[in-house]
Amino acid sequence: MRSTFLVVLASFAFFAPPAPSQENGADAAAAIEAGLGWLARHQDPAGKWDSDGFSTSCKGEACSGPGADWCDPGQTGLALLAFLGAGHVPGKGTHAEAVSRAIGYLRGIQDAEGCFGPRENQYMYNHAIATLAICEAYGETKQKDLMVPAQKGIEFLLAAQNPGKAWRYQIKPGDNDTSVTAWALLALVSARTVGIEVPAGAFEGAREWLDAATDEATGRTGYIVKGDTGARLREEIGIFAPSETCTAISIWARSFLSLDREGPLAGRQVELLLASLPCHDPTGGPGGTSTIDSYYWYHGSFAALRTGGETWKTWDAALVTAIVPHQSDKGDALGSWDPIGAWKGVGGRVTATALNLLSLEIHSRAEKAHAHEREK
Repeated sequence: MRSTFLVVLASFAFFAPPAPSQENGADAAAAIEAGLGWLARHQDPAGKWDSDGFSTSCKGEACSGPGADWCDPGQTGLALLAFLGAGHVPGKGTHAEAVSRAIGYLRGIQDAEGCFGPRENQYMYNHAIATLAICEAYGETKQKDLMVPAQKGIEFLLAAQNPGKAWRYQIKPGDNDTSVTAWALLALVSARTVGIEVPAGAFEGAREWLDAATDEATGRTGYIVKGDTGARLREEIGIFAPSETCTAISIWARSFLSLDREGPLAGRQVELLLASLPCHDPTGGPGGTSTIDSYYWYHGSFAALRTGGETWKTWDAALVTAIVPHQSDKGDALGSWDPIGAWKGVGGRVTATALNLLSLEIHSRAEKAHAHEREK
């Protein structure tokens, strides 16, 4: 079966990226295998990845880095996406059982209206990511019993969208943000890819929001207002270097929204991306701030892949250097990444590991995605 993950990856790219170097590709593949192994060993028996309780699965010294307990549905979705992206599905692959348990957990926490998980805190992150994961699982397996939860998840996502605009933390709150909108858009694109109907108005609203949030002069796309550099926890603003997360989101999102991908604005956005390449430096960034941000690196990887050419080549090299050498190689933490960057207090070790794996899967499978496209 042709991978839905590969199809979605390929649809991001405008120019085919050069193949990764043999050395980088091998390093990324080994890191992915080790990271998935850590996730599998630390999955809760119920099928979720417990943000603040995963260390109960440790056999020796407990892993550090708990996150916030309300994040379990979303980070379970991220972990599931990492397994699916590496080719593990129910009944196939070394981690088939872990995938089946994760799918079962997400299905079990979906309410009658289609929402995945409790409606508390910033729950639209959880719902959008879980919906994306279930849509991808349906696309990979074509299991009929996944069609309904995928459809209901999309329906709830559509019901939560601000009319004519985008998404925020709850249902139709009136304000919008680019970060939540990114996950909603990914879920809608995945749904459309696997045959679930998505109304054009949902994409038009996302387009309107990106236009409203983007500063034409600088190219920077804002988090909640035009051109801001938010998309970080309030207490972390100033601790970390300014983030281009939302600009990266804007770059890849424009691929789906029929927006100009070659004009002056696109060029300015790519310049901002290249000026903030992945770099693993806890204290040596601008003004002595940390540069570690797996969340940005994930969206930046999509953006670089979408752009292709030298942009992809430059980003790709920086990404592997920033991620692979810093993977834990000892004890129960073997295969995971320490949550020492932005968002460490929310997702913790599980989210940091899942996001890094997803970024590396973009690296290791980009050429395969284009090869599949060329075969069509």
